[in-house]
Amino acid sequence: MNYLTFQKRFGNFPLVDIRDVFTVFPGFDRRRISEWREKGYLKKVANNFYVFADQALDERKLFFIANKIYEPSYVSLETALGYHGLIPEGVFSIFSVSTLKTRTVSARLNAIETNFSYKRIKKEFFFGYSLVKDGGVSFLVADPEKAVLDFLYLREDLKTEGDFFELRLNPESAGKVLNSRKMTKYLAISNSRILEEKIRILRKVYA
Repeated sequence: MNYLTFQKRFGNFPLVDIRDVFTVFPGFDRRRISEWREKGYLKKVANNFYVFADQALDERKLFFIANKIYEPSYVSLETALGYHGLIPEGVFSIFSVSTLKTRTVSARLNAIETNFSYKRIKKEFFFGYSLVKDGGVSFLVADPEKAVLDFLYLREDLKTEGDFFELRLNPESAGKVLNSRKMTKYLAISNSRILEEKIRILRKVYA
């Protein structure tokens, strides 16, 4: 197979899964991938996953990629907090949570290296996310309330009011974005006294 045939079939994909390639072209020679990478046509994201080098990767595509290269996972933590306007954006890593082991995948996709960071959470804590469809791309991202809980759940160093003050949360956005009833519901599902205490401190600091 030549590159033009490959590009015609997969050129509109934000992420190319080599397993899909073999499904469409059963006789595909995997050595072509190495050849096209050397020529600068493709960039490797992770094992079995590639993107076209001339593709512009915006936030929604990076979220899609984050979901796909490590399943099950959903975008959360600082990345989701920024997405929902709860903290200033500008984080260069894409943070997600997963029921699998903690892992970081690094790939030079745009002008700078992108880190896809995954933090492990318990299976019973894997909830509170939504499927967002934007411009032909779909991705899973934590609801704002769950992004807060995921963040607090994994930050064992947050104990005092001073610690919470340094989080840089936007009080105005928090008041508009966070749903008190949903937060109470998610806290009940989490069944964690530690999280309940952290939310109490958070509300006190950013009241």
